[in-house]
Amino acid sequence: MVLFNPQGQIHKYDTVESIFDEFYVIRLEFYKKRKEHLISVLKRDVAILNNKVRFITEVINEELIINKKKRAVLVNELYEKKYDPMSKLEKIIAKSKEEIETELELINQNKLNTEEEKTEEDLNKSVDGVKIKIPAKEYDYLLTMNLWSLTFERIEELNNQKNKKQSELDALINCSEKQLWINDLDNFIIALDEYEKEEEDDRLTADKLKKYKGKNNKEGKKRRRKNNNNKNKEDSSTNVSFIDDEKKRKNNNKNKNKENKQLEIEEVFKAPLTLKERLAQKIKNGETTIQADFNYQNEKKRKNIDDDDDDLIDLVEKIKK
Repeated sequence: MVLFNPQGQIHKYDTVESIFDEFYVIRLEFYKKRKEHLISVLKRDVAILNNKVRFITEVINEELIINKKKRAVLVNELYEKKYDPMSKLEKIIAKSKEEIETELELINQNKLNTEEEKTEEDLNKSVDGVKIKIPAKEYDYLLTMNLWSLTFERIEELNNQKNKKQSELDALINCSEKQLWINDLDNFIIALDEYEKEEEDDRLTADKLKKYKGKNNKEGKKRRRKNNNNKNKEDSSTNVSFIDDEKKRKNNNKNKNKENKQLEIEEVFKAPLTLKERLAQKIKNGETTIQADFNYQNEKKRKNIDDDDDDLIDLVEKIKK
């Protein structure tokens, strides 16, 4: 097997074990760097929590007054009381090789010196007549805490966090680089077993689902075939009943049309109503006797009917009574 060796050169390895032998040394060196970095991060976190607990305690006990003070005065007071500025806390973290190389490059370009000069210029400035001893942003991690944080409950919470971080730090310091690697390998084996179990469960589930779908497809085909047959029978019976109903409806319509035509013919050839019949029909339709009498007199004049028409006179007399 041909691979790159630690020096970046092509090298032929005869066995897998020979690759492991070379890889192990490099890997262990990186675990050493990792341990140093984790320790420095935990130290920085513990220091920040210590400063916060001390700050809140002094504010509650009125050893440090923050009300009605200029920001510059308060920052100078924190500096005099030796609260750790953030730049000092960040320096606790072990620098990586890349960060060191970046700083060297900045020094070569005279950029780092320029930044230091600007910092000195800022310190020589004064705000509202107060000379600044340290940039205000160095204590933002204290001064930007919410007002509700300045309580005994918050102190207890921060102390718990600090104790937890301290325990992690102590455990990490007492743990060797080899043990860190072994712990990672143990965790990896556990995670791998869980992953493989999940994969196996997914495979079994997929197989069951496939069988279930196959069985359902066969049963489904039979059920659909049966349903289609029943549906066809229902459709045929429905069609027969529909045709019968349609025939009946058409016959009824034909009979009604015949009756209507017969009535129309009779209406056309029917003899005209006499005056007496029309008068009786008007009374039947709801006209009063006075209206009927008046209509009768007008109709009589228009038809030139004599007054001695006894039938009509008798009819009018009956209506009036």
